[in-house]
Amino acid sequence: MDYPEVKEIKIPAHIKEKWQNIVDIISDHLDVSAALIMRIKPPKIEVFQASQNNANPYEVGDKELLDGLYCEKVIKTGQKLLVVNALQNDNWKDNPDLEYGMISYLGFPIYWPDGAIFGTICILDDSENKFSAKVEVMIKEYKELVETHLKLIYKNRKLSKKENRLNITLQSIGDAVITTDLEGKIDRMNPKAEELTGWELSEAKGKDLTE
Repeated sequence: MDYPEVKEIKIPAHIKEKWQNIVDIISDHLDVSAALIMRIKPPKIEVFQASQNNANPYEVGDKELLDGLYCEKVIKTGQKLLVVNALQNDNWKDNPDLEYGMISYLGFPIYWPDGAIFGTICILDDSENKFSAKVEVMIKEYKELVETHLKLIYKNRKLSKKENRLNITLQSIGDAVITTDLEGKIDRMNPKAEELTGWELSEAKGKDLTE
């Protein structure tokens, strides 16, 4: 397949914990063999979070080539995939997940806010499973929750880059510059301001400007 554009953005630990809770809740509530959040890393796809139930054969960090996997189809089409019983489906009877006994599958794509693919959220079972409309709604809701987390990560990353550019500009200005927050507390000083006031930023930060 032609591999899609992906982003190498770190997922914070507290978000990983939330995602772990999501897959655990799904597997417990639906009593399926596995609930996974997958992240694409061409030419492979990685198990990013995996439900912690005894029936789950997948572990966090497991990687597979994008070569006939259920999740590959989801990523390639950008659509939900439902496989009730792969053993009775000519399109899926040879897929690699059957090595783990996973014959049924339901998955949705997960996207970054700019449309780049992150991976998938999916459930798998070792017996035939039609996955009701209510189950589909549930997984889709969790997909959207994960994408909301990605929006926050993306937004914070953009703000951090903007902050870094602002600091670089501030440090290069020849005039003394002091900035404050909305309450008048100092949050930035450039070297010239430190020189003229006799205060270092580490000492002045958080103090009232009048002080």
